[in-house]
This record gives sequence, structure tokens and C-alpha cells, in this order.
Amino acid sequence: SNSSGPTLPLHRMSASITSWFQLPDQGMMRYEMLSRGTAFCVHPPAGSGGSTSPVGAVNIPLYFFTCSHVAAPWRWPKLYPLPWLEHVREEHTRCVLHVTEGKRGPVVERFLLQPTVVHHDSLDVCVLQLQDQEYATRQMAKYGLRLEPLVLSSDVPASGHPVVSPGFAVEREGKGSCSAHDNKYDDSMAGVLEDSETS
Repeated sequence: SNSSGPTLPLHRMSASITSWFQLPDQGMMRYEMLSRGTAFCVHPPAGSGGSTSPVGAVNIPLYFFTCSHVAAPWRWPKLYPLPWLEHVREEHTRCVLHVTEGKRGPVVERFLLQPTVVHHDSLDVCVLQLQDQEYATRQMAKYGLRLEPLVLSSDVPASGHPVVSPGFAVEREGKGSCSAHDNKYDDSMAGVLEDSETS
């Protein structure tokens, strides 16, 4: 990278997705966070275009996987038995990708995701795409980083094969407090979500 900004080792980075909701009809004019979970991205499968292009190519879409209950908790009433959640639907929510430094480090960047979320019919998994992948690529280049997709092997792992899935853990400090980052609607988060009003 020709970036003059700080460079962060890739293994010190993690990605997560948060879902935020707003109900103007109910007098709720500011976004509040619904849920959060670890995410990872992949390129399209072979045969769908772009499989032979270099990693990090802007013209190849990145697909971000996370839990369906993170992006759309109202679809999981047994997991979230909250009466008010019945009023929340996809049109009331937006999801944001967070790129975080290390286990407890700061959030390096936040990127708005497209409003359409594709959910599996029966499994707790869904797929999202960046609202503006070209912009996200430019921003990550400031740190000498790219949004690297997870490279999936065509070989099926054998039983007992070790699997490592890096992510983050929410740690609670005292009663009701949380040390995880970006659980509040601050000025920087407002800037990301306000982009959804014009997109």
C-alpha cells in the first residue's frame, strides 16, 4: 500500500454488524441499536463472476455473512420475546458494518450496508452487501488494509478438524454496563446512519 496512514496487522482486525431501528410513526426520531454480531465476508462462488479476479478488487462484490437474528431480530420471536419488537420490520432498520482493531481496540471504520437483507429460509444466517463498496475500499486503504474475503475451500473438513473463527466478545463491567464499542448512537454513528436517509 502507498498509504501514509497507520497500518494495522490484518490478524488484529475483526468485523461485526449492528442493526439499528427507527419508528417515526411511533414518535421515535432517532436510531437505537437492536443487535450486534460477528461477521465475515466472501466473494461470489465460482461461476457467478469475479472468481478469478484479484483479492480486494473493487468491482467484485463482497457478501457479508452474519446471524439472521442480528440483522432482523423480529424474525426470531422465541429468541427475543419482546412485544414492542412486533412493530419493527426491515423498512424500519439499517445495518452497519464495523471494522474493529483487536479484541478491545477502537472501531476503525463504520460502513452502511444495503437495506435489503437475504435470509436463509430456516437457518440463522443472512447475507448483506455494502452500500458503497468503492468508498469502503478507499477508506480502508488509509490504514494499508483491504476488506479481505474469507477464502473457502472446496474440501469438506474431516470430523474433529480444528476450526478457528476470530471475532469479539461483549464484556460486562458491573450491573447493566457494557464495555463493547459502538452500542450508543453518537455523532459518528449518526453520520453513518444519516447516509441511509439519502440512499
